[in-house]
Amino acid sequence: DGLNPTRLTSSPSGDGMPRWASTGRIYFVSDRSGSPRLWSVAAP
Repeated sequence: DGLNPTRLTSSPSGDGMPRWASTGRIYFVSDRSGSPRLWSVAAP
């Protein structure tokens, strides 16, 4: 419902374009390693 958002990343870099996977992970693009790459975190 968007009323209580939960932060999933803590990098000061730009994180964006999140996609929820059927595996229970959220994939997103981040430049935290110096260039844009695909990263993932476990969905809450």
